[in-house]
Amino acid sequence: MLREYKTEEVNGQGFWSLRLLRHILSRDRVLDELRKYPNLDAETYVDYIRPEEEANPDSKTPTYLRIFALLVLLKKGPDIVTFIKENVSDQTLPLHRRPSTPKWLVDLGCENSPGNVLQCLQKWEPHDRESFERVQWELLVPYFDLDKNSKAKHYLLDDRIILPWCKREKFSLSSTKLSKNEGGFAFVNCIKIDPLSHGFHEVLKAVRLFLYSLVQTNVS
Repeated sequence: MLREYKTEEVNGQGFWSLRLLRHILSRDRVLDELRKYPNLDAETYVDYIRPEEEANPDSKTPTYLRIFALLVLLKKGPDIVTFIKENVSDQTLPLHRRPSTPKWLVDLGCENSPGNVLQCLQKWEPHDRESFERVQWELLVPYFDLDKNSKAKHYLLDDRIILPWCKREKFSLSSTKLSKNEGGFAFVNCIKIDPLSHGFHEVLKAVRLFLYSLVQTNVS
């Protein structure tokens, strides 16, 4: 399901917004997945990944939804136990390559303590760590929103962050052609922002810019 409903990014890379992850990885689905892993107490660990009540955004309680999704995508779901025991949570992402280590080792560490060795990754092969390093960015797409005064927030983003820009439909209600202009040094294309990755819906309605989505109805 994660791969099936991955949002296609404008450059073809793709991503999963946090809201999409919460929708796909419901508590029941996470519990069913955990029960497939031998010698794992599913009822205990589901509370770390998908608790009954979602934590407040300002809460300091660690969450593990992105970590679990990442491990599932890498076919390493049972390793969620070691990540939780070592407190390698969503809040520690992204992991970065540790300095002063050989490139071929792909040794990853937390940004706030890059010198510390993460035991949860020590048994992994270098190519698995490399996959973790790459795929984590597909799960860290930012959510853009307004502040309490309805002003646009300022975000500091890593150069490797994937922006939630989606491909525009071939035809739109306003034009039968894609908007594309050439500048002196680049092409400028009209794109759309993933509706699950921003909180500008009410503002757009106020200026008569409505978001449209295509809904497929199955008739039996």
